[in-house]
Amino acid sequence: TATTEIYTLSLHDALPISLALGVIGAAAILAIWQLGDGLKRLLPQRIHSVFTAFREGAVHSYRANLGKLFGLSVLVWVCEGGRLFLVLASLGVIKAGDIGPSAALFLALGSSVATTLPVAPGGLGVVDGFLIQTYTILRPHAGGQATALALLDRVISYLSIVVIGFFLYVFSRKTKASLSRGPAGAAAATEYRAKGAGTES
Repeated sequence: TATTEIYTLSLHDALPISLALGVIGAAAILAIWQLGDGLKRLLPQRIHSVFTAFREGAVHSYRANLGKLFGLSVLVWVCEGGRLFLVLASLGVIKAGDIGPSAALFLALGSSVATTLPVAPGGLGVVDGFLIQTYTILRPHAGGQATALALLDRVISYLSIVVIGFFLYVFSRKTKASLSRGPAGAAAATEYRAKGAGTES
């Protein structure tokens, strides 16, 4: 059908683009690793600390725990794709040869990339727009389904984290320790840290 042809063409075009972006990302990490000091000198002074922190975090994580990092990344990708696949299944749009696991994985990983854009917390609005626009490309004339997909997926992936994270933060040991010290204890801790920084400088 026409819908299946559009979906196949879109996915066929998306896979090389995704592969190219992955290669570019790997090349960027390699360049930062090998040419870090040279690249740092080309950047403005005000972002040197940001570049140094990013370089240390990225390079050290790849160097020390490459196998563990790769395994956890694959696990996260599978979980992201599985979540969106179940959302699509709950909407009754999973069909052989039309919308399947590969489309769910593509949408999930594309949404994850969209969350990295520093536009809004958790990519609010950006991720939703990506899901709606991409789904309507895969399945034209399905704007209602695309909106339902975006809303349901965001409730699971964003709102649940906010609600659960709030309770974990409230009942965490660090929060309880801060509350037990009270305002006086917090002020004393801040003053102590300020004195320590002054001594070091």
